[in-house]
Amino acid sequence: MYYDNKSTFYVKQYGPAVIVSVLSLVLIASGIFIYLKSSNMGNPFKNETEVTQVVDKNAAAINKEETNALVVEPKVEEPVVKAEPAPVTNVKYFQDLVALEKSKDVTVTNISTTGSVTVEVDGDKLEFTLIGVDFKYAKESAIEQMKTDILNKQVKIAFDKLRSDSDRTYAYIFKDNTLYNATLLKTGLVTLKTERTNNTLNSDLSKAQTYARENSLGVWKK
Repeated sequence: MYYDNKSTFYVKQYGPAVIVSVLSLVLIASGIFIYLKSSNMGNPFKNETEVTQVVDKNAAAINKEETNALVVEPKVEEPVVKAEPAPVTNVKYFQDLVALEKSKDVTVTNISTTGSVTVEVDGDKLEFTLIGVDFKYAKESAIEQMKTDILNKQVKIAFDKLRSDSDRTYAYIFKDNTLYNATLLKTGLVTLKTERTNNTLNSDLSKAQTYARENSLGVWKK
């Protein structure tokens, strides 16, 4: 092909290639510029992710604090210490008494709501259950009568064949040398409890209850 001059030749021959090269360089430069711009500005989605993570951490911390605030420490109950009944061995004086032997005068210091009697001798105390006496059908008047008769007064006590069984100690009371166990039965304020072991004075106790029943006294009132 014939060209008028060299300029026209070069333009025709190399012009398109140069234009393409220039455009390629522009595109490459634009790409590099965009990349660098993105790197400098940081990933917008990365910032959003970091913010979300911070918010989630704060929310978790708040929830943990609220949960801890709602936790109530269990109340620890103090163990209940039950008083052990005083065994007979704590009262040395009574250890030497044989069956039905009356003690010296001792003072009645307490009468419980169940009818048990506490006496004191030489600074020691002994709580015991009356032999042959049942308070199952008794009224409060029986306890009140006992308080009137023997509380803070001098009495004598005596044991039978069996002194103690489990946590109970069994005994007779003598007031003015009269068997007070029988006196309670005779007034009808209590009923007879037949004992299998401590039955030496059972005849006296049985006669006392028969008197109350025949005369309609106390619980036997018709």
